[in-house]
Parts: sequence; C-alpha cells; structure tokens
Amino acid sequence: MMNGRKGFHCFSWAGGGALACLAVLWFAGLLGSARADGGGEDGGHSAHSGEHEGEEAHAVDLSPEERKEFGVITAEAGPGTLVISRKFPGEVIFNPETVIHLVPPAAGVAREVRKELGDPVGKGEVLAVIESPELGEAKAEYLARKRELDLARKDFERARSVHENTMALLEYLKGFPSLEEMRKRKFGEMGDARNRLVSTFAEFVFARAALEMERKLFEEKASSRTDLLEAEMRLKKAGAALETARESTAFEAARNLLAAERALEVADFEVKAAERRLHFLGLGEEEVRDLEKVKDTDLASFLVRAPADGVITAKHITRGEVVERSRRIFTLADPSLVWVRLTVYQKDIDSVRAGQEAVIRGDRVAMERKGRVTYVTPFLDEETRTASARVLLENRDGRWKPGMFVTGRILLEKVRVPLLLPKSAVLEFEGRDVVFVETPRGLEPRPVETGREDGESVEVLKGISPGEVYVRENAFTVKAELLKATFGEGHSH
Repeated sequence: MMNGRKGFHCFSWAGGGALACLAVLWFAGLLGSARADGGGEDGGHSAHSGEHEGEEAHAVDLSPEERKEFGVITAEAGPGTLVISRKFPGEVIFNPETVIHLVPPAAGVAREVRKELGDPVGKGEVLAVIESPELGEAKAEYLARKRELDLARKDFERARSVHENTMALLEYLKGFPSLEEMRKRKFGEMGDARNRLVSTFAEFVFARAALEMERKLFEEKASSRTDLLEAEMRLKKAGAALETARESTAFEAARNLLAAERALEVADFEVKAAERRLHFLGLGEEEVRDLEKVKDTDLASFLVRAPADGVITAKHITRGEVVERSRRIFTLADPSLVWVRLTVYQKDIDSVRAGQEAVIRGDRVAMERKGRVTYVTPFLDEETRTASARVLLENRDGRWKPGMFVTGRILLEKVRVPLLLPKSAVLEFEGRDVVFVETPRGLEPRPVETGREDGESVEVLKGISPGEVYVRENAFTVKAELLKATFGEGHSH
C-alpha cells in the first residue's frame, strides 16, 4: 500500500509537484520507522511538530562552521513597521506642461529643414527656414515706416529750433534795440520769420525817428501840425504792424512745432504698429533690430526657432512644401521631467491620495526611481471605470522614455506591528507556513499564522513569540537539509 502511494506521488512529482512528493516520502519513511520502533511513541520524531499534542518536531543541527558555509543567519524576532503598498500599472508620458506645438505665423514655402524627429534642441535654435511673401511685405512696411519716423524726427527737431530762435528774437525786440545792434546779433535758423520781424521792426524804428524829426520841425515852426499828425499816424501804423508780426510769427512757430510733434507721434505709432505685426509673425526683438542689415532678397525669409529646450517629438514639414499658417510643423517636449500615469482601479480609489510616495519600476527593464503622487483624478473613466494617479519623475538622464510601460508601487500606509519577519524567513512546509526557530535540538520548523504583508516583510500572528531566535536568511537551505535527513542523510535529529 505504501509502495503504491510512493509511486503515485513520484508520478505527480514528474508532473511538477516535487515538494509534495518529497513531503509524502518523508512522512512515509517516518511512519515506517515509528512502527518499527514501537508504534510511533518515543522511538521517532514526527515532522508535524505542534500539530498533535505529544509529538516532537524534527530539527536540523548545524554547526557554526556549517551555518557560515551555508550563509544561515539568525535574528531575534521582534516588532517592526509594516509598509503597506500596492502595485498599479502605468505608462510614462511627456509632461503636458512642457509640450509645445509650433505653427508658422505666416504661410510660405519651406526652404530649409534643419532638425529631424528625436533631435535635441536648445532655446533659440533654428529648426527650419520658411520663405513667406506676407512676412516680406511686413518687413518692408516696417522699414519704410522707420524711415518716415527718422524724417519726422528731423522735422520736429528743426521746428523746435525755429520756435526757440523765434521766441528769442521776439524777446530781444522788446528792448527796442538799434538796427545796428540787430545786424550784429545772430539768432539761428528761423526761416521767413526773421525777415518779416526785422522788416516790420525797421519800419517801426524809421517811423519813430520821423516823428521825432517832425516834432523838432514843428517846434521850430518849420513844419505844420498836419505833418506832425501824419508822422504820429505812421508811427502808430508801424507799431500795430510790428505787434501783428510778433503775434503771427509766434503763433506760426508754435503751430509748426505742434504739427511737427504730431507728425512725429503718428510716425512713431506707425513704426510700433509695424513692429508689433512682425512680432505677431514670429520675429524676436533682436531680429527686428537687425532688419536694416538684411539684404532685400532675404526679407521674405522667416526662421522657425525653438522657444525652449527640449526634444522634437513630432515633425510635419519637408523641404520645398507649402506650409499654412494654422498647420503644426513641429512638436517639442522637455524630457527632463516626465509624468507617470498610473491606473487606479475602483476598489483602490479611496486609498490613493496626493502626496504619497511611489516607487516606479520599468517593465522588463531593470530601472527604479522614487517619486510622489501629485494628483489623482476625482472621477472614473466611463469606459474603463478607473482613475489616474500622476507621479512626477526626474528624468535628467533620459532613461525613462515616454511610452514606456511601468509598474508603480504606492505607499499607502505604515503600521507598527508586534512581530514582523522578512518574507524570506517564512517557508511552506507540509502544506503550512513555517519559520525555523532556534531550539536546544537545533533549527526546528515552527508552524506560524501570518497576517498583513508588504513587499519585503510579513506580520506573524501566531506560532512564534517576540525574543525567539529564528533563521532570517537562507532558511531554504535549512529546509533542504531537513528534507535530505528524511532520506537517511543530513543533520536531522
């Protein structure tokens, strides 16, 4: 009967149940030994320690040298912190905040394409050259307006000079200088205003001298009162003419200055409007300043520049093709800071929150990096019934490629437990979880009841007490020695 069982289990072993077969064979050997020694009383040690009262467990007795050779390390059981986490599938994507779509500001023909898909670019670097008639017209308009502004500025400076010189002459004439003094005085450019003022002032001076002469003649009885009255009348007319000339000359100078000032303001506004149009068409401040140095044959050329550092993730332009203003020709993105979008299932939505630590591992790639959950969508996708958790990931080395599938382990909580062992210390033996515990007889398999666990540790609820010494590392070697002992060799008692 026993031979039949052995054959059955060995058949199962050949199919993949090696451990089960070994356990059955070991149990059968013990049972036969127990019967030979008196029906299983003190003559043998049952492998099911603790399962039935009065039975003793097998133990593996290893010397210190053997323990060192096998790498068996023991430790004292005690409390620990259970780090509860959960895995979520995800994908690396570009940070949408760094994605830039470039469209030509004016329609034209692509004359040069200097960058290709995947090329890294720096801010301000030229990506393509487009020849645009619209841009050429805008540049020519700006240059024409700028020349008009230069002329208007010169006219304003002349009008201001004329106004200042005219005001100075009018102020000088208030002192009624002699004609000889006026000939010696220089007042600068005034146009016709100087001749008109000097002429009317000279007539006033002559009329005043004639009146003085008539008064002397009248006093000497050499002239009639009529001649005196006529001289007085000529002086009044000359004074009125001089005053009129003063007022009209001052008004004309002020009017010409105001007109020149307004013309300058209009010219300046038109230049700024033309410059704004160039900026709308994509030209920078430096390019606008250097337009006067550009050859007329190059005015229609437009340089498509990278607005920021990044990598070209899409390219929709080839040399010689016509491009439209609304058509996207390049897409740039900065790969130094990427997003990981994790899929959170409905059952876990209440456990995942912003601020939690996340460890991202590459699928089929030996890569790992820590990050934090920065955002969790407050809704579920209608089709998949899942939410998304976003993790920011530093990627200055460029190893995390957008489109890469990853797994994110999110730290949900940390719990302090009375007894925490590494998972490697708990093995399956005879259909139950055991821990090898240090006893006077050696390393003995002790059945345990486990509870919560994380990626590396497991909570032990029953079977071992705090302070007991257990096999922390290489417990599988002890188990192998115990199995070997069941076939008549090894260190088992």
